[in-house]
Formats: sequence, C-alpha cells, structure tokens
Amino acid sequence: GPDGQFDSAAYVRLKEVGDWLKVNGEAIYGTRPVDLNPEVPVGCTQSPNGVIFYLFGDNGATEWAVDWGSRALPIATVLATGKKLKVQLREDGFLWISVPKGVLPEAGGRMITVKLQPHL
Repeated sequence: GPDGQFDSAAYVRLKEVGDWLKVNGEAIYGTRPVDLNPEVPVGCTQSPNGVIFYLFGDNGATEWAVDWGSRALPIATVLATGKKLKVQLREDGFLWISVPKGVLPEAGGRMITVKLQPHL
C-alpha cells in the first residue's frame, strides 16, 4: 500500500513460496532451464553437470511424458518425499512417469517436483 506495507495476503504467499523452496530449492538454485518437450509437466530444469533433471507439474496429474530420446531409463522420485515413481521408456522416445494422485499431501501444495537421475 501507500504506507510501504504489503497486503496481508502477500505475506501469506511469500511464506508459501519460501516453504516450497525449502523442500524443492535444489531444483531451482544453480540449475538451468531445459526443454524436454513436456506433455504434462509445466517446467524442467537441469543440474549444472547435466546429469539430473527436475520436472515441475500439477500435484493432481497422473501421468507425465517428456522427450527422453535414447537416454538410459532414470530413477524418478518425488523430491519432497523421496518416493520412487514408475517410469517407462516408450518406443517414440518419450519417458512416461506415473504420478499417483495423493503422492503429496494436500498441505504439500499444488506443484510437485520430480527428480530424474541415472542409476548409480
């Protein structure tokens, strides 16, 4: 407002963003955007060394697909919980990731982050 104070709703939103970054910050800080031609996730980032990919999408989606090409099948986990997700590489080069409903509690927010990393 004119007195230099934010509306109270802005403080709530800033806290929500801060809480989300505490859990998902590794997918943001030090990464770079990458286009995997996603069909469902709304965004993708990549680790500085290019080995790990992060996908961002709606917590309510059930299947995500990204153009994975000929890369080896990765391990997919929910960043917030570490829960492993089922992945399948289709003949068309798309990686399909099953994201079960409720994989994040409602308090986890609307956005979910999936981490794709190679088998070690």
